[in-house]
Amino acid sequence: MTNYTKPQYLMSKDIPVVKITGFFVEVLRPDLLPLAIRNPEVDFDSIYHGWIGTRVMSMGRSNAEKIMDGLRLPRSNTYAAAASMHFASLSDCYWIRQEAEDISWAEVSLYRADISEDVAETSLFGKKQMFHGHIHTPEPSTAGLSAKAWYRDANQKLWLYKIGKKEVAASKILDAIGADHVPYLDASNELHQRTEEEQIRKIDERNEELVKCPIITSEQRSMVTWYDYEEHCNDENINPYTRIKQNPKYHEMQVCDYLLSNSDRHGENWGFFIDADTGKLGDLHPLFDHDHAFSEDTKIIAQTTEHDMSLKQAALQSLPCAKRLNLNTIRTMQRPEELTEEQWMGVQQRAKVLMRERVKQCEEKR
Repeated sequence: MTNYTKPQYLMSKDIPVVKITGFFVEVLRPDLLPLAIRNPEVDFDSIYHGWIGTRVMSMGRSNAEKIMDGLRLPRSNTYAAAASMHFASLSDCYWIRQEAEDISWAEVSLYRADISEDVAETSLFGKKQMFHGHIHTPEPSTAGLSAKAWYRDANQKLWLYKIGKKEVAASKILDAIGADHVPYLDASNELHQRTEEEQIRKIDERNEELVKCPIITSEQRSMVTWYDYEEHCNDENINPYTRIKQNPKYHEMQVCDYLLSNSDRHGENWGFFIDADTGKLGDLHPLFDHDHAFSEDTKIIAQTTEHDMSLKQAALQSLPCAKRLNLNTIRTMQRPEELTEEQWMGVQQRAKVLMRERVKQCEEKR
């Protein structure tokens, strides 16, 4: 557990960024502060009641209670689970070190850690079990509410596994139109390798599948959410949309979310890459997380625009800046087998709306 009475450090790999003594904060490397708290007035509350809160598993997440039970921790203390991993994450290279600890980034990094397959099985499939020995694994710090877990393949590459099948269909559609996105693959052939018959039967009963996608961060390239970027811009008194509106990928996201009828593009589901060594902000990362796609709601409100508007309005407004997307392919593409006929008809209908608008905008320019 964290001891507030003794000095501790917010670290970026092996570089001390902030020294915390009691409730006093001394910034050592302002250029490497996490973006959400990168301001001259960063204080104890900003770090421990703000930033660290984003690195703690929500008890609203599927199977969170079973993870806490398996770790032998009170269900009310997800903070303790994250603290036992030094608040490390697979989103970036930050962690918390007690001054008295003789420990390095190499020992803390989740990018290098052995994955606990027992924890992963509980996190992903809900298996009730106790975890024995030293546990150092990403699950207690992985964001989101759906069931998910990390595994390594034969080449030691990290993959995020989830239960569902909409993301595979979304991935096929985004592939077809040329959108920048994280590919999701059907991993159902790995079910018997990952869990037992009881869990497999429950997945079959829910008509779901096992899917996976590759990790997009590394020890060189971190990820920062839109929420964090927005917080940073607010501290700097900058309109966060000023920069983003110049980026074609931002406009492509609006079009893609309308095409997929994605109702869950909140501020933790999109954002930027950031250089883990310099702290410099990079480009928007690829689109991911489409397990709330293909909604039947025709009046979804856009969550990614400066002003209130629907997904459809946002897409039509962004269409002139999303020229790289080849929407024509939807007309000739076969229905993804993961979608019902009704869901696929919805995609085709939205594609027609976008194509008609594109033709109209081209004619108006003549």
